[in-house]
Amino acid sequence: MSIEKTNQIMGVFANVGVLLGIIFLAIELQQNNALMETRARAEFADRATSTMSLVAANPQLAEIIARPLAELSEGEQLQRRYFFLRFMKNIEFLFLESNHISELPIVGWSVTFQDSDNLQLWEVDKQSFKQRFVEFVETELIGR
Repeated sequence: MSIEKTNQIMGVFANVGVLLGIIFLAIELQQNNALMETRARAEFADRATSTMSLVAANPQLAEIIARPLAELSEGEQLQRRYFFLRFMKNIEFLFLESNHISELPIVGWSVTFQDSDNLQLWEVDKQSFKQRFVEFVETELIGR
């Protein structure tokens, strides 16, 4: 076998090795993306559970949320506002991480805005959210 023939065969093996490396890299990237999506969902679930736990573990906060804003002291209104902001930040996180609007629990979230106090809180604080999310809330959840 000549040196030229040997070089050709080694070149073919090298090219096959490069091709296999590229295929392996593509598979790794796909698995990494799936893992990142799973982590994002788990993080949202943790956030949502944490937010619900705040209410469940704190009867005072539950009472504040249950009462109209007009009946609350300034301190209680602040607590209610910050709880609402935390809730909305969780929704914003899921919205921004979601690939398809059809994956989102829009009907459940829209119930939040049937409460006029929540609408009032939204109007006060919506500038602290990303514009894309504000447009989503206004059109899909509030129905403006």
